[in-house]
Amino acid sequence: MTATINASTTAGVVITPDNSGNVLLQYNGVSTPAFYVTKSGSQSITGNSTTKVTFDTKVFDTASIFSTSTSILTPTVAGYYLINVILGFGAASTSGQINLYKNGSLAMNAPPASYNSSIGGQMVLTSLISVNGTTDYLEIYTYGPSTMTISASSQNTQFSGYLVRGA
Repeated sequence: MTATINASTTAGVVITPDNSGNVLLQYNGVSTPAFYVTKSGSQSITGNSTTKVTFDTKVFDTASIFSTSTSILTPTVAGYYLINVILGFGAASTSGQINLYKNGSLAMNAPPASYNSSIGGQMVLTSLISVNGTTDYLEIYTYGPSTMTISASSQNTQFSGYLVRGA
């Protein structure tokens, strides 16, 4: 494998692995933030309402940017984050939509998805979003025309992301 690394300084780039041979990627001397959270229990969503989705289980959170008590992502490094959300719904669900909120306002949503009434399904949202690293925060909401139940399965319901590029 060949990798090209360009440096903007005259000193160049020094890559030093740890004792295990791992190289830690950083942006301006800060480890690149990444997180992955899931749900430990199902969540009922009232029909015809926009409801915040809660995530209470951290699989990992390299920079402590996600709060499981508030289900709020607060990136501490300014830049562009790739956000991925999967919401699994039970068999009684008919359709739904994922909404990504930034600072309390709708920033992006996934097109409404319909499901097989006997087996349920999933909705997926992937988005690249810019944050300032100090006051910006992100939350996940969902909307459905009828009552839905979000699955507790970590394979079916998850929220993850990482810093792609600094500001």
